[in-house]
Amino acid sequence: MSTAFHWPILLQRVNGNQALARRLLTTFFIDHGDFSATLAHSDPAQGRLLLHRMGGTAANLALPQLAEACGQGEALAAAACDRQATPWRDCLETLQQRFLTARAEVEDLLSTLAETQPTNPATTPADAPIDAQDQAVRLAGLLAASDLAALTVGEEWARTMPPGDGVTAVLSAIRALDFATAATLLHTETACHD
Repeated sequence: MSTAFHWPILLQRVNGNQALARRLLTTFFIDHGDFSATLAHSDPAQGRLLLHRMGGTAANLALPQLAEACGQGEALAAAACDRQATPWRDCLETLQQRFLTARAEVEDLLSTLAETQPTNPATTPADAPIDAQDQAVRLAGLLAASDLAALTVGEEWARTMPPGDGVTAVLSAIRALDFATAATLLHTETACHD
């Protein structure tokens, strides 16, 4: 198994939804593709926040080496390390190398999956909207497992639902990492729309 990327772990976190995993990974690498330039032009507090978010997302996406490097960078930024000092430059070099390694491994895996998966015209494309019931089932499973992927799936579920206080309450509980309350609210909300 790769040490830069753990596909089975990510797949478990998204309840086997390969399309969701693919979208999350693609979005991550697009959103953070220029992190070095962003860090170079940010103050230490902004740099720390970027590295914190990037590291947390990398950890959730089963990119442990990149998450670790982000944590080291975050610690240096928190200590207001001189951007010209060797520790900071070494950290940025490690971050860049781990980012590129992780992206290459992800791209290799995703291209292999695309080549080996049979094409079925009856299946929905990866970018097709997923209905509210499917999202609610996925979300309930993630909440039961206290899985952080519930943050992303919760947002996707909310987009499939009519706006209202119940949807807002579910999202608020998820964002507060109160998965038990979110599960109860989700059950109530989906029962109202059945």
